[in-house]
Amino acid sequence: MVRLNRIVSVFAFLALMGMIGVTLADIALRLLSRLPGRPLAGLIPPAVPGVVDLVQLTLIAVAHLSIAAAFMLGTHVTVDVIATRFPAGMRTVLRRLCWVLSFGFMSLCFIESLRQAQAQWRDGLVSATISLPLWWYWIAVVIGTAIAALACFVHIFGRTQPGRGH
Repeated sequence: MVRLNRIVSVFAFLALMGMIGVTLADIALRLLSRLPGRPLAGLIPPAVPGVVDLVQLTLIAVAHLSIAAAFMLGTHVTVDVIATRFPAGMRTVLRRLCWVLSFGFMSLCFIESLRQAQAQWRDGLVSATISLPLWWYWIAVVIGTAIAALACFVHIFGRTQPGRGH
């Protein structure tokens, strides 16, 4: 799981850097295109084509891969106001029950995202600006939810560590 987490984290980081890079490039091109006298007119485009599509694509990747990484580490946000009042043994049982429920939910999310990706593939729909195939947007969702469900499954049977993901 540690190796998988590193791989997922690297891809999430690369997607974040891509999102930042596209945004910065778009800002720079827009500023350059507004220079007096337009010395670079015709040499460079006035903006990054499809910046909205590209940022949306990378944002989806960052979000879903980060969720998967957080689930693998058990560092996702939790609320334990009530659970802290129970004895340690009962907290362990509740923790495992929560992982079971999370596994069920993430499995359903995976199945539905896979259906949506297949529908986008089959229908051949594309984005409005630069005609990116819409199924590309679902790749990170499918992978992220699959890994999150796998992480939940592993946590169900793994040793519980107080203070980590509880």
